[in-house]
Amino acid sequence: MQPTDTKVSALTPYSSVAIERRRPIGLSLALAFGWVLFALWWRVVLTVESTDFFLRALAILGVGMAVVFTASRWWVAHNKRLARKGNRGLTSRYAVPSWAHDAIDRPVVMQSRSELAAAAVITISADGQTKRYDVESPRTPVPSSGSCAAT
Repeated sequence: MQPTDTKVSALTPYSSVAIERRRPIGLSLALAFGWVLFALWWRVVLTVESTDFFLRALAILGVGMAVVFTASRWWVAHNKRLARKGNRGLTSRYAVPSWAHDAIDRPVVMQSRSELAAAAVITISADGQTKRYDVESPRTPVPSSGSCAAT
């Protein structure tokens, strides 16, 4: 069994005990070796190749980065223009839902949004003329974990 270095992470939302993450020493050494190898190969490349080659490579990388950056900015601006116009290609335009009428054009009657949001139970009823959203009972506060109400 390999010794491990231990790092304690934050608590999860569902536990009261910190979770322990372990990373094997072998993995840490392999990562360090990889970075050392990466640095050594760059040293070889920079000493073997001419400065002219290195500058050309940097110029090609710079042009490539500029092209990618410009294309990305153009694509984002293009998508923003499409979204502003509401044209989403071959799909239909997004319609903001209207709460004044339902799908079969009956008027919808409801309390205020804050009353509906605070409700524990909402009853939805429909007759031939209207559709109603009624608040049955307001939401009661959840008791803390230390107390329990007997019913």
